[in-house]
Amino acid sequence: MDIKNSEIVKKSMAAAFILIMTAAFYATAEYNGGLPVLPVGIRYVADVLVIGMGLLWILVTADFQRIRFLYSVSMIMMVPIIGIGLISMVIWLVRCQETSFVTRGTINVVCLLLNILCAASGYYMFGKKTVSYMLYASCATVFVILLDLIRNHGAGSFLSEYIALITTFADTTGPIMRKMELHDLTQGLGVFVMYYLYCIKNRQWHIGELMAAAFFFSTGLKRIDVLAILTAIAVGLLYDVVSEKMKTALVAVLVAGLFVFSYLYLFLIKKGWYQPLMDHLGIDTMSRGYIYDFFKEYYEMSPSFLGYGIRYIFKIRYDYKQYNVGPYVPGMAHNDIMTHFIELGFWGFIYWLWSNTWYKVSAVKKKFGSRASGFMLLTVIYTFITYITDNTFFYYSINMMAHITVIAYTDQHRKTKEGGDGT
Repeated sequence: MDIKNSEIVKKSMAAAFILIMTAAFYATAEYNGGLPVLPVGIRYVADVLVIGMGLLWILVTADFQRIRFLYSVSMIMMVPIIGIGLISMVIWLVRCQETSFVTRGTINVVCLLLNILCAASGYYMFGKKTVSYMLYASCATVFVILLDLIRNHGAGSFLSEYIALITTFADTTGPIMRKMELHDLTQGLGVFVMYYLYCIKNRQWHIGELMAAAFFFSTGLKRIDVLAILTAIAVGLLYDVVSEKMKTALVAVLVAGLFVFSYLYLFLIKKGWYQPLMDHLGIDTMSRGYIYDFFKEYYEMSPSFLGYGIRYIFKIRYDYKQYNVGPYVPGMAHNDIMTHFIELGFWGFIYWLWSNTWYKVSAVKKKFGSRASGFMLLTVIYTFITYITDNTFFYYSINMMAHITVIAYTDQHRKTKEGGDGT
């Protein structure tokens, strides 16, 4: 039997991959309804299983051209994560942080690396079909939850609340639709919506996939995610039409703007001016201003501010909730910009922001060409906007979907003698 070219083997592998990723996304959703709950850690077991499948498939196929491509693009995505891990190690040593905290922070960094390896392994096995397979898995997850809510509350109630959610642009969110606010999964589906919309400019029509992604994305609609998609696509289209020199200048201006915005954002929070400004503008922050007022005491706008190491915010929240140790913590920070400033310090934050913006785009552009770097720029803009009101940097689904779409887009549009190999 020719395993390499067997349709039965390929279809079986695809089915196994979709089932594994569905379990991972379902565990990530942490849905508390009438369905069984899977441990959140299952998603990393899923990563390891997919990586194992990929390694076995390498033994069968040994496609070194694809391996070289995946190694190159994966390393670009790993650099920011490895860097913050090393920075945190220095901070942990200087501050003599407790072992359990260091262990958790290290595990979180390793898990981010596993996400990248999982996406790369999936792409090695299935090529550009991996994007569709991950979309099917995420849609299946939301669909199962949707069916459970309809079973518990009735189709009429679900539909009326869904219509209210859409027609008021998430201003009216009923109790049923609140259970559909699977933020990590919804924001991941937002990546797919952005990807399929952006592919239209290349006359690549994925109408069925776009409609599925858009519908399931809309069930957990968040206005800032829609803003992020539209902003990212607008920037991407501008990036595509300017000259090569202007592409570099455009990215430089954008990154500079993100730095200015981030420090201004941190300054407003530190001074206690954030909530008054939002109130003046009529923006409902959903109690974020109150939470930010608590966390502003944990950082200083000074080059001497060292930081506390990755996942420190989680640690103080967990210590209070589980052991009643330390001060009352009103909630998670819901702000990756402030979170990473507190955790990585003044200089570490500069590295985090630079490596997740300028480095990623310029590295893909240098290695694979400016056309291939377009979608990386979109994911940079999209994820940064989500950082403003959420802690999405460590979210599973948004990272997984960003990785696989970047890999697929880069492969299809990279500048090589042979062209992309995203079959």
